[in-house]
Amino acid sequence: MIYKIGSVKQVEKLKKIIPEEVYKIILDIVVVLDREYGSKRNIDLNDGGYIIFFDGDNAIEEIKKIICTDINMAEWIEPVGTEYLNAFCLKNNEFGINYILPKKLIPIQILNEWNL
Repeated sequence: MIYKIGSVKQVEKLKKIIPEEVYKIILDIVVVLDREYGSKRNIDLNDGGYIIFFDGDNAIEEIKKIICTDINMAEWIEPVGTEYLNAFCLKNNEFGINYILPKKLIPIQILNEWNL
């Protein structure tokens, strides 16, 4: 499943269906986005950005597309628990996308480059 999340209200709906460590990092990010850019903003058109959470192997084709474009250009990548990674990609001065992806689906060369 693929989730696009841009506000606290959206992530709260997912609390019981996504891993706890993923929920916590997404919540931390959207709290900042809501505070700095507004909770009622259009997450696609207004400043701020959003989070894309890929849950499980069923999103492998989408993940491959993202890896070929954004992940190779990430500003930073960090672990989220032991199973996931958070890759932040800045699109312009005021808009970024955090990709939360299963670590097992990331190519080894990217993991090695980021010492993950």
